[in-house]
Amino acid sequence: MPETLCFRFTINGTDKNPFDKYGLLQNPFSSVAKAEYDRIALTLNSLGGEPIKSEADIHQRLGNRVSREVREIICQHYKPGKNVEVKLYWQIGTKDINIKSRVRE
Repeated sequence: MPETLCFRFTINGTDKNPFDKYGLLQNPFSSVAKAEYDRIALTLNSLGGEPIKSEADIHQRLGNRVSREVREIICQHYKPGKNVEVKLYWQIGTKDINIKSRVRE
């Protein structure tokens, strides 16, 4: 059975970057303790830094590092004006993706 990774990140639909107070653009810590997945984890973290104004922002930030299908799934969880906490579960070596999210009040 393939290993399942859980990427945790936030989609910032508000008008403020919560990391400004620390002098950072985004959360600098990977949610996955595997070096080979750090780049994608940090790319997903970019969604929680500078505010996301539209789904087009999500596509632009994730670029080619994430497939179009996964970008579309992430866009379904974007809520303007809200911070959405996301857990993306991926079975390594497959296209099986499961996402759970909740709006942070």
